[in-house]
Amino acid sequence: CQSTNDQPVSAERYFNTLLGTMFTLLQIMTGDSWMEAVVRPVENQIPGMSIAFIAFLAVAYFALMNLVTAVIVDNALMISCEDKEQQVKAKKDKKLETVNKLRDLFCDLDADGS
Repeated sequence: CQSTNDQPVSAERYFNTLLGTMFTLLQIMTGDSWMEAVVRPVENQIPGMSIAFIAFLAVAYFALMNLVTAVIVDNALMISCEDKEQQVKAKKDKKLETVNKLRDLFCDLDADGS
């Protein structure tokens, strides 16, 4: 692959610093013209590197999907717990209402107040 001034693009251009490497991997992960801009020039210099890029993509997307799934499951569990708490409170309220009705009924039936 050639750059704009007809000089070969070097793999060091994309991976010369930690920040540059992180940006390049972000570019690859987001799909921002990574094949033409990064992989092909690096593959020309270091054959077999496309396997490393594909492995990186697989791991990165797997981790991202696990994060998304974890957030969804966590929210569902919180909603479930809140729902259980509301059900327990509703049962408790109904039991208290039944006890109060029974107390009133026994008071009405107790003719001599004993």
